[in-house]
Amino acid sequence: MPQITGAQAKLQEKITAAKKTETELQEVRSAQPSKIKTAQMPDDKRYNKLKHESKIFMNIIKMICYRAETSVANLIAEMLSIRDNHQKRE
Repeated sequence: MPQITGAQAKLQEKITAAKKTETELQEVRSAQPSKIKTAQMPDDKRYNKLKHESKIFMNIIKMICYRAETSVANLIAEMLSIRDNHQKRE
């Protein structure tokens, strides 16, 4: 076997220290629950509901999208019915 130099020994010590730190962190992480309730979260990191103004704004955007979708569907339906009528005549 080749001789281990001083630099290799230092690197080996760093590797073992990193592995030890990794196992300690994994133990700490496994002790934490994977899911928690919102009430258990700290106040500064808690998810808040949308403000009323934001909710109204989102609803307005949804209404505009629904209206645009309906008008496009109506336009396509008219074109399809015209094409169907031409095919039936021939």
